[in-house]
Amino acid sequence: MSFSLNFSFSQKQKKLSELILANFINNLNTLVFAVTGSGKTEICFPLIDFLITNKYKFAFVSPRKIICDSIYYRMKKSFPAAQINLSYGGLKKIHKPNILVSTCHQLQNYYNYFDLVIIDEIDAYPLKGNDYLLTKTLQSSRKNFILLTATPTEEDLKLLENCNGVVLYLYERYHKEKLPVPRIKSLWFLSLLYMLKKEIQIGRKCIVFVPKISDVGWMKSKLSSFYNEVVTISSISDDRKSVVHKFLNLPEVKIIVSTTILERGITFPKIAVFVWNTNHHVFSKETLIQIAGRAGRSLVDKKGSVYFFGPKTKKIMSVVSVIESLNNELSYL
Repeated sequence: MSFSLNFSFSQKQKKLSELILANFINNLNTLVFAVTGSGKTEICFPLIDFLITNKYKFAFVSPRKIICDSIYYRMKKSFPAAQINLSYGGLKKIHKPNILVSTCHQLQNYYNYFDLVIIDEIDAYPLKGNDYLLTKTLQSSRKNFILLTATPTEEDLKLLENCNGVVLYLYERYHKEKLPVPRIKSLWFLSLLYMLKKEIQIGRKCIVFVPKISDVGWMKSKLSSFYNEVVTISSISDDRKSVVHKFLNLPEVKIIVSTTILERGITFPKIAVFVWNTNHHVFSKETLIQIAGRAGRSLVDKKGSVYFFGPKTKKIMSVVSVIESLNNELSYL
C-alpha cells in the first residue's frame, strides 16, 4: 500500500476496497451503499492508488464546496506525491488535470475526459432530483463511474441496474460501533438548553441544526444569553472554513449553529448533534439520517449523541426505524 491512513481498514472495509478495484478493472460501474462514518472516501483509496500508478485520469466529485475541501485535504495527506487539483466556483479552472477534486458543476468542462468519476453524496443537493446535472457529471467519464451514498434512492439503484453496475454494501463504521439512534424531545427551548449543558459537561461540542438561514441568527441570539462563544454557519457565510476551524480548535467555542450545510462530509471528533424543529420540510428523511450520522464517527468518541426536537411524526419514526434496522444488519454480519 503506497498511501497513508490514520486508521487501519477493518476486514469489511478491506474486502469492499478490493471489490471496488476489481469492478473498475472489469469495467463495471459501482454504487457503494455505506452507512455514515463507514469511511466511504477512504475505501476508494486502494483504487485511487491503482489509478495514480497506472496514470489514469480521474475525478472525485462532491455536490458541495465544503466537502470538496475536506476530500482534497484528505487525499493530499494520503497521497503526498500526487498532483491533486481542486476546482469549484471561485477557483481557477484547471486545464487537463490527471486528478481532480471538484463540484459536479465543474465536470461539465470535461466531457468524455476522465477514465473514472467517483461521485460522493449523490443524494445531496444539487444532484438530488437533477437528472440533467447528473447526466452531465457522468458524461465526463469515458469509462466508468462510482457512486457513494448512505441513503440511496430507488432511482440510484435503477441507474446501476441500467448501466452494467454492481451495488456494494457496508453497514459497519470503521470503529465497529453502531450508529447513534436519535432521542426525540419536545420542541421546548429549555429542553434544548438542558441537553446542551449535559453534553458540554461530558466534554462534547454541539452542533445545533436549524431548518432556515433566518433561524441561524435567532438561535444564536437565544443561546448567547447562556453561552459566550456561539458560532454560526450557513450557505451565505463568507468565512465557512474559518468558522469550522474555530469550532474544531478553540476550546471556548462549544456550540455551532448550522443549516443543513454541515449535514454530511465532515467528521468532528467529539460531538453531540441537535436538530431543532425536525418536522420542517427542509429536514427530509434522508437529510435527518445524514445529520444523525455526524455523531459517533471518531475513535475518541465512538457513540456520540443525537437529539431530535419536534413531534413524533411518521417521518421521524421512519428515520429512527431505518437507523435501528442498519444497526440490526450490523449485528448479523
